[in-house]
Amino acid sequence: EIGRAVATPSYPKETEVPTSLPSFHRMQKCNDMFEAQRQNLILKELKMVSRPEDLKRDGSPQNLAFNWMIESGMEANYCPPFGSNLTQRYIMALIYYHLGGYKWKKEREFASTAHECSWEGVECNELKKVVSISLDENELSGSIPDEIGFLHDLKALDLDLNSITGSLPSTLGLLRHLESLDVDSNFLTGEIPSGLYNNTSLRVIDLDNNTMSGTLSPSIGDLVNLKFLQLHNNNFSGTIPNVFKKLVNLEYTYFHLNNFKGRMPSSLCRLRRVSLIENWADCSGRQDSVKCASPSCCTLCR
Repeated sequence: EIGRAVATPSYPKETEVPTSLPSFHRMQKCNDMFEAQRQNLILKELKMVSRPEDLKRDGSPQNLAFNWMIESGMEANYCPPFGSNLTQRYIMALIYYHLGGYKWKKEREFASTAHECSWEGVECNELKKVVSISLDENELSGSIPDEIGFLHDLKALDLDLNSITGSLPSTLGLLRHLESLDVDSNFLTGEIPSGLYNNTSLRVIDLDNNTMSGTLSPSIGDLVNLKFLQLHNNNFSGTIPNVFKKLVNLEYTYFHLNNFKGRMPSSLCRLRRVSLIENWADCSGRQDSVKCASPSCCTLCR
């Protein structure tokens, strides 16, 4: 254990509050504002990160997270003008609803009236921005919400050893400060989002023990800070691109138990003399396996 850059979505303007909003006295005011008016302003803010149709659909994780914000007892803090922490709090609540929070083993303070920085597995910086989410081995289920890509200060996402399904959201490419993506041992499918390769701060990519597929992009060679690349026990295929020359910090690579073919790239083999400690591959000699140029290049053949 240890992504294509996407544009900020633009959605059509709507003014209606979701139909499942809890009932409030219409005369309840916040800064001399009617409650329904205030709720519409909050809704407008959240449409910057979520699709309006998701926010309005009864029972959707987005709808549940929005309603929770209105009912949570923190609503007095959310009067115009809104700050970015409103969106952050919504996304953190959305993670709870999107990943089956009611079934988690550990959920201390999560989706409570406490500040989201005190919730289970959450770390923040001095500006109260979420920088780390660690919910490994916590019986998470469901898929990772697209909105997670709007936690712009996030450095570490640790969701391994759970039952998460679906694919990695393309919005991970928006997390330009991300250093560690640890989602091994789930039921993830799909390809590595192309935008992930734009996150040059990445040091750890840990995707092993899922059912992901597709090829390894040559853009992997742009991740100059990468130390750990763990792709084993998936359905990745194609050749391993010869683009590792600049990855002089790379220490561990695990390609085995996949469908990779061709020769182990010389640029990766040369790193054995610089930084690379372990390089595992399906290089046992089968006709369709990976070929290592020298015995020292691959430290273990499966």
